[in-house]
Amino acid sequence: MSLALLLSTVLLSAPAEGVKWSDGSFDNALKKAAESKKLVYIDFYTDW
Repeated sequence: MSLALLLSTVLLSAPAEGVKWSDGSFDNALKKAAESKKLVYIDFYTDW
């Protein structure tokens, strides 16, 4: 119980960086993500 409380306190007190969207090419986004060791989030939709 105390470990869960500690983890939730640490996670909730961490500053949020926010999402930085990119309009570049997919290859460029992958290169940037690899350099900064971050994930790539792909958002797409359709309204058929």
